[in-house]
Amino acid sequence: MTFPISMFDDAGKQRVRTQFRRLGPLMRLAALLGHSARMTPAQAADLVIELDEVNGTLDADFTTLNCPATFVLGTGGHSGASAQEMATLRASAARAEQAGRYVSTFTTAPADHVRILAQSPDLIASAIASVAEQTATTGRLCT
Repeated sequence: MTFPISMFDDAGKQRVRTQFRRLGPLMRLAALLGHSARMTPAQAADLVIELDEVNGTLDADFTTLNCPATFVLGTGGHSGASAQEMATLRASAARAEQAGRYVSTFTTAPADHVRILAQSPDLIASAIASVAEQTATTGRLCT
């Protein structure tokens, strides 16, 4: 699930662009090996920045959500983000829970933000099963 917060000011957007520019050679190699999207560093940075902007508008969506949804939060840092920025991001899940009656936090995984799925697949599967069970029990299908 996406966090309902926009994190980047102008300096943050510049940090994203700088980070992807530095990662350019690695991104090209990863794409050749089938481990990354085939896009330029500028395209990747623009995508991350646009996603951040959209995330900042999601509060109303959590308010109107009419079916179960859950967060699996990570711990620790993220490349390109400070520990404080990651704490702010994780804290926004509580905002989403307050805004949306059917929104919850399932657990916090012992993995950083981008490695949750790879390092904690059982937790992700349990979270999906929990949402499916809530949906079946309550009959609350997203419409």
